[in-house]
Amino acid sequence: MSAAQTLKNYTASEAICKFGTMSRSVASADAVAKKNQLAFSKIMMDRNNQKEGTVYAKAGMGMSAMINDFKEKYCFAKDNNTFLDGYCKAATATSDLLYNRDVDFTRVFDVPLTLDADFSADGNPTNDQQSVIALFGNLSLIPPLMNSGSEEWDPRSNSLKTQDIRALESMRAVSANSFAALVGEKAKSTAEATSYMKEMIVQLGLTSAEAGKLLGSNPSYFAQMEVLTKKLFQNPAFYANLYDSEANVDRQRVAMKAIELQQDRDFLESLRRREMLLSILLNAKLRETASRDNQSGVVRQ
Repeated sequence: MSAAQTLKNYTASEAICKFGTMSRSVASADAVAKKNQLAFSKIMMDRNNQKEGTVYAKAGMGMSAMINDFKEKYCFAKDNNTFLDGYCKAATATSDLLYNRDVDFTRVFDVPLTLDADFSADGNPTNDQQSVIALFGNLSLIPPLMNSGSEEWDPRSNSLKTQDIRALESMRAVSANSFAALVGEKAKSTAEATSYMKEMIVQLGLTSAEAGKLLGSNPSYFAQMEVLTKKLFQNPAFYANLYDSEANVDRQRVAMKAIELQQDRDFLESLRRREMLLSILLNAKLRETASRDNQSGVVRQ
């Protein structure tokens, strides 16, 4: 009886092994997401600050580059009743992979669980990488405020405007960080647990090819958390495996609690970003009133 009881309590079931196997790359995926967040945030900040050495260093050059980018990649001649026919660059065999991707939030970012993009790596950018940069560039596009060496950006000639510009750039940096956090979570990660996650999706009724298309070859942090927090529990086999020993059910409960804590941390970080955005919005709304009170000499106790 003791031997049977020991075998029941100390033999881990296949169900508990699924948690450990499919979560083996979550930590590395989280690190990749943070790395891509920093890289994408820098891309946005370099554009907003018109960094020297980029096409946005001068306002005219940056706008010209954006127009040419649209004409060569995203312009679809059949749109608007063929109004753009003759303006768009001649189509190639793969042009449809980029058509309208600079404005299509749903196809470019909302639907895919994994983006074929690594914003921290050098080399030729992928289609996903180009599309995401163009999309979020349009979502946060504001006309350039200054040119290098111009009187408008010379602190010796107009310090008040310099302070205004810096304040605006700080606001844009906060919003860019929120964009970057979302992009980083969907950037491709490692392939360490890919085969196991694909098999999990296949058990839900998809083919292997469909599962690969859904998750990507290197599932992102977002895709891995989607499997661990949702897809895993949509499989009827999960509930059938609860008819097991009390020890194995407790092990599964502990594994689920660990995943829940990880998800709660993601929620907390999201709420912190939201709090920063709300504070920036409130500051912008009160700025005019505060400036008027300061000029009138009103002192609030």
